[in-house]
Amino acid sequence: MKITEEIIQAELSRCLAKARKAFLEAHWAHPFSKLTVEMLATKYGEASRDGTIKISSAFLNTPALAQLTNTLLHEMAHLIVGLEQGHNMQFRHALGMLLESESLPSEALKQSIKNNTPYKYRLLAYTSAGEVLDLGGAYRRTKRYLQYKGNHSFKGARIMKYEYIAFSCSVPENLIRDESLSK
Repeated sequence: MKITEEIIQAELSRCLAKARKAFLEAHWAHPFSKLTVEMLATKYGEASRDGTIKISSAFLNTPALAQLTNTLLHEMAHLIVGLEQGHNMQFRHALGMLLESESLPSEALKQSIKNNTPYKYRLLAYTSAGEVLDLGGAYRRTKRYLQYKGNHSFKGARIMKYEYIAFSCSVPENLIRDESLSK
């Protein structure tokens, strides 16, 4: 079974009923208001103070129902105890109660979501030998590569600089893909 928006809504209803049974909604720090499905490149879900739960569109067309359930209940636990609580003991207690009798997602299911998340950037490395290395996709640009002053090397050639390009951009012809880097 592949997850659709209808399945997300049905699972939301089931999870809300479970959360409302475990914790009286009048006592929630942030009562639930709505669910949105949108691209969240680096996380499965997010709760906000207005009671909105955002679910990553990367769940769509994957079989990762157990991870979807865990994500919905995780975000509901944030609404119950309050976002300012982070992942403290109060949050973990609420989440533990909500996750009781739920199945744990497998690593393969988590990987199916990751595979369904498009990268925003591609990281390239330029060597002193004139090679361009494709280091793969990235969801965000990090200072480690933007402010590179190190001494990395590849097959004896010094890496002169790193560059992020849009993932969908065309790449140089002399590119060495990341599969080659592990050799």
